[in-house]
Amino acid sequence: MPINRIIAYLELSRAWNCAITFLGVIVGAVIVGASPLEAPVIIAGIAAALIAGGGNVINDYFDYETDIINRPDRPIPSGRTNRYTAVILSCGLFAIGLILTLLLNVLCIIVAVLNSIMLLLYGRYSKSLLFLSNLSISYLVGSVFLFGGLTIGYIEATTVLLFLCAFFMTLSREIIKDVADVEGDSSIGGVTLPLRFGAPISRVVAAAAALTAILLSPLPFLWGIMGTYYLIIVVLADIIFAVSMVLSADRSRRLMTLGMVLALAAFIVGAIA
Repeated sequence: MPINRIIAYLELSRAWNCAITFLGVIVGAVIVGASPLEAPVIIAGIAAALIAGGGNVINDYFDYETDIINRPDRPIPSGRTNRYTAVILSCGLFAIGLILTLLLNVLCIIVAVLNSIMLLLYGRYSKSLLFLSNLSISYLVGSVFLFGGLTIGYIEATTVLLFLCAFFMTLSREIIKDVADVEGDSSIGGVTLPLRFGAPISRVVAAAAALTAILLSPLPFLWGIMGTYYLIIVVLADIIFAVSMVLSADRSRRLMTLGMVLALAAFIVGAIA
């Protein structure tokens, strides 16, 4: 297989985001006392990453028309691959991911099936569900930490807190993404928060979500669950999120991605320590 086609497939599945999903599951498991080297934890991480990849691919399949305007460099609109191949790749990733969850407990299977259905629905209707699409993807991102905890059958307060931080961070970023994508979304008659209520109101909602995540983030340190290293890194992530709120939508979206990676790193360091 040509290397440029492999690169296109990796880009289509958002391999970097899949790796972050894998790490998120590991962090969720470690927080409730599991070893990151336990077989169920590794299997859960791989399954979640594959399912996330399937969701990313099918999302690009459905977003083909808007991506021609908003993201012309992506694999499908740029011609580096096609929609038929995207469907095959997405089905394969979903199938392998769900098969792997059969090696886990019933709770993990239920979450995996639910999330797979939500990813398919999100891909199909993300441009027409107004605020509900933002809430859906925010849940899906946060749920990787719950999924990690469920590999050993339960979750703790810290897991829920991590879910909430990821939820509100993602909610803020998704709204900002919609602000940046107004031109393409309007071309297909999309129904998003910025298109319905305007960019200024949407940015206020995004800022409120970001502020909520920032206020929640120090709690693991204040509760004595995580140490100073966690606090230092998460404060850096909070500063990045705060700064992103005053930038243009496109620059804000990119900077917020860095902030989310740093926040995940904070929880990784905190869990290890």
